[in-house]
Amino acid sequence: GGGGGGGGAGASAAGGGGGDNDDGDEEAESGARFELFDALGVEVALVQHGGRAFGLLSSLAPRHVLLYDPEPAMVRAIELEQARRCGGVCMRVYFLVLADSVEEQGYRSDLTAEKEAFEGLILAKGRMALPSEWEGRTAQQLPPQLRLEEEATAGSNAATLRGGRARASSSRGAPTAVVDLREFRSALPNMLQLHGVTLRPATLEVGDYVLAPDLVVERKALPDLVQSLASGRLYNQAEAMLRTYRRPTLLLEFDENRPFALATRAELAADLSPNSTTSKLCLLLLHFPKLRLLWSRRPLHTIAIFDALKRGAPEPDVDKAAAVGTHAEQAAGQLFNMTPQDLLRSMPGVHAHNYRRLMNAVTNMHELSQLSLGRLAELLGEQNARRLHTFLHQSA
Repeated sequence: GGGGGGGGAGASAAGGGGGDNDDGDEEAESGARFELFDALGVEVALVQHGGRAFGLLSSLAPRHVLLYDPEPAMVRAIELEQARRCGGVCMRVYFLVLADSVEEQGYRSDLTAEKEAFEGLILAKGRMALPSEWEGRTAQQLPPQLRLEEEATAGSNAATLRGGRARASSSRGAPTAVVDLREFRSALPNMLQLHGVTLRPATLEVGDYVLAPDLVVERKALPDLVQSLASGRLYNQAEAMLRTYRRPTLLLEFDENRPFALATRAELAADLSPNSTTSKLCLLLLHFPKLRLLWSRRPLHTIAIFDALKRGAPEPDVDKAAAVGTHAEQAAGQLFNMTPQDLLRSMPGVHAHNYRRLMNAVTNMHELSQLSLGRLAELLGEQNARRLHTFLHQSA
């Protein structure tokens, strides 16, 4: 960064090839210009490295700064100087740079590199192995930088600030979660344990985390989500969760190095393709309206979501969770049968808002085919009833 010294240099270089009188005139004109700078209180400084910038700003205490070669280090020094003034006179900062030029692109590239460096540091800190002396400590005993924001700011009066939740948690013991063994390849189970959650590992046929007897969570990172939607595996997983749990949940956990979105604006086409990830996810939610969809920015956000979901819920049983989806559990019965339901919702006149009325009125497809047009009109309305009745009784 720098000041406004380019004007004086430009005036000195503009003379040409005159004699001694011309040189004298140029020196006089240049001196007059710098005398004008002195009269206005303008300081011309060349700062090649951001390390000198903070000391220069502290000594000069400027009110206006003109940067003709902006760099992030100089901008950060200006921010520090303004913060040091503690609400004093605000500096006005001006950038002297051509729009859409190489200099502007270089400055934006430096800002992007700075942002990526901070995000990489945060990500590395989140996955850093804990020292041996911290093992076995509860969330309240960990250093503040490793706790959730709520726990770090609570302090000694956590029970007061959290409305007595600390006393309630201590009376019922540590929260419990049943975790699929394959999830231990990620960092989330270790972070859950560090925050006071008791993990019960098991081989789960349905879901990745069982937080309550009726609550299951299928966690998907963005690459796994794309692959599961492309292969159809996520459809089968959602169907299994809906068949066996009353509160099925799909949790999308994003990478901190990527934008918090399924696709950036540049990646979205003018017309959405049915093969895109967004379209497939929308179709999945339309097909399974009871499926919850949760979004998580990072593993610490996932822990906060789990804490909210488990609040006031009973603890899961590891044996029952491991038995869900096995042949023995399927033989014992299911909450409902998905195949006839899918067939019913594909019929004309049946949609997401009226199919439950039909399911409550009949027990199988044969009874549905025996309903009269008047009875169907009571359940679906005249127009939808006529469409369904015509479909059921027309000859092939």
